[in-house]
Amino acid sequence: MTFSREISAENEISRELNSLSENIAELMRRHNVKCATVQVQIKNPQFRTISRQKKLERPTYLAKEISAAAMELIRGSWNFKNPIRTMTVTGATIIA
Repeated sequence: MTFSREISAENEISRELNSLSENIAELMRRHNVKCATVQVQIKNPQFRTISRQKKLERPTYLAKEISAAAMELIRGSWNFKNPIRTMTVTGATIIA
């Protein structure tokens, strides 16, 4: 998702992650799949990109669990003083 403006506050990032996670979870439930890995990709205004992923303890299609894993990745690898222009959340799926 490319934002209409740069975001950097942790609560803004969390809100956007929740929205992205809801979309992913809905698609997974519709197709009867769960994700075993969550990946986050962030791009700053200068197009510097980081990508991180996390293997989940158990596969899920719950937005809350996807969002929590994504936020954990961001907290561990992003300085919240730096703005985010684009953020992507991906769930690597397995058949449910």
